[in-house]
Amino acid sequence: MLGMGVSAQAAPFTGGNLVIYRVGDGVSLLSSTGSVVFLDEYATNGALVQSIQLPVTQSGGNYPFVSSGVATSEGGLSLSADGQYLLLQGYATNLSYSGTSLASSLSTIVPRVVGRADFNGNIDTSTILSNWATGNNPRSVVSTDGINIWIGGAGAGFGAGVGYTTLGSNNFTTLNVIAGGVTNKPLNVARLGIFDGQLYLSTVKTTNGIYAVGTGLPTTTNQAIVALNGSPGNGVSGSGTGGPFNFVFLPLQNGSTLDTLYYAEDGENNDAAGVFKYSLVGTNWVFNGAMTINDVNPKGFDGLTGALEVSGNATSVVLYATSGGATTGGGGFLYVFTDTAGYNVAPSGSPTIIAAAGTNTTFRGIAFAPVAFRNLSVVKAGNDMNIAWSTTGGKRYALQAVTAGPDGRYSTNAFTDVSPTILLPGGTPQTNYVDVGGATNLPARYYRARQLP
Repeated sequence: MLGMGVSAQAAPFTGGNLVIYRVGDGVSLLSSTGSVVFLDEYATNGALVQSIQLPVTQSGGNYPFVSSGVATSEGGLSLSADGQYLLLQGYATNLSYSGTSLASSLSTIVPRVVGRADFNGNIDTSTILSNWATGNNPRSVVSTDGINIWIGGAGAGFGAGVGYTTLGSNNFTTLNVIAGGVTNKPLNVARLGIFDGQLYLSTVKTTNGIYAVGTGLPTTTNQAIVALNGSPGNGVSGSGTGGPFNFVFLPLQNGSTLDTLYYAEDGENNDAAGVFKYSLVGTNWVFNGAMTINDVNPKGFDGLTGALEVSGNATSVVLYATSGGATTGGGGFLYVFTDTAGYNVAPSGSPTIIAAAGTNTTFRGIAFAPVAFRNLSVVKAGNDMNIAWSTTGGKRYALQAVTAGPDGRYSTNAFTDVSPTILLPGGTPQTNYVDVGGATNLPARYYRARQLP
């Protein structure tokens, strides 16, 4: 399936589908001075659903959004923690940029831009930063709610490493700066991720590995950035020094603990390209094995996303990965893996190609499509609130709530999870949750259910 074409009018995304950060229009050669970017929506069988183009001119508060066509480290794509938005990053310039390359440009001249797409396919590029990733690549953006945003990339001095900003802002807070203005490495970030309320990063340069950034979701400077115990991503294959890009944490033992880690290995540093698996044993991450590919592209996997799949009493992991070319002609594939082996054993899956990038296009990051919140049925029972909603089986949800103030008003940013992850077995049409004591929170309490990837 070729990844070309543009929707004249973006249609709403379909929950459960995949979205790929695609660079190139299929006509012009890919360029280091700027190529057009699309969000390609695919069904999980590899069928192209629609393509939404990022703007190449400024319109009102939205700025142009382009990417380097040959920089495989760029193109991170993520789904916000609340499941409602896609986040991506690029350069706020049009396609007539005259410099040597976008990556070498100063961000004071070519600001770096954050893109946000909502469930209906609406694009927001109002967040431009003139001191982020200067002279290097902006690579990754993550968010809890489409408003609070964390950025990662490379660069010189203050603009490198990890930062925090908000939608529509022109400034950010660097998290790497510690006492005395010293910077806390790693500064060369490949990808960011938010899992179970914790911010993580991966890096493939010098300090290879996956790290926790501070505690929870930090927004201030002076953050400790600590490698995970067991050093996943740092040469555990035994043949090189590792090259982790996108990563996924999942609870494989049917609990809420994130005990299994998969990451996309880019194939640099003499490691085999593929998806590497780890399990948390005690307090250490233990390498279980890899599902590898023989890709014709110069590099291996950059994009990775995945989810649990439940059938009866069996739980497996379905992973989707993207590879991309580093030449002006592009290239790349969309792969699917299914690991049925379980916790702390070698992965069982092998890669299957389900889609390919067209000529003069290339694939970068991948994420699940954003979804709308479910309609809820809320019934008061004494001091408790009984909440029910219908869905298809095999999905994961978390119930969120917010208590209004005395005037009955509340902020959508104040919604917090009140339930653990609710994993529905296949075929279950409805789930129920009791918010104990929820009826005692006056004057009003509001609920919503968010689908998790």
